[in-house]
Amino acid sequence: MKHNVLLAITAGVMAAVGAAFVGCAPTESDQGTTPPAAADGGEQGYVFTGRVASIVYRGKYQGTAILTTFDSNAGWVAVIEDVQPVSGSVPAGEGRTLAYLIHSPVQLFAAPADEVIGRMYKFTARPSEHIPAVTLRTTPAGDDD
Repeated sequence: MKHNVLLAITAGVMAAVGAAFVGCAPTESDQGTTPPAAADGGEQGYVFTGRVASIVYRGKYQGTAILTTFDSNAGWVAVIEDVQPVSGSVPAGEGRTLAYLIHSPVQLFAAPADEVIGRMYKFTARPSEHIPAVTLRTTPAGDDD
């Protein structure tokens, strides 16, 4: 029963936010954005490094963000710049910017927003099993796994 309720809630959230991307107010920079089907990087996912440019409240973000599996209470968007692909099909080219809808900075980065902005991280994205989204994990760039 719990599983069915979770799937129903997830389906409702997905219908509301739209596939693997959360559309806030579209901007001109959204032209040519990676389609949702490609956002998960395929069966294996993808890995990249990047600098945390900003973390903003979801309602104040202007653009498109990739949905993460921590979406049920997602209230923040993490904007990652200077993307450097490491492996897999990263949905942005080298030097580009990606944005992810996240639950909170503390949950994703294990630190408050003011401590992660400007820092480099290694991001590992894996496709979710149940919804068109990614499970995103981070480690400070340069740390051993």
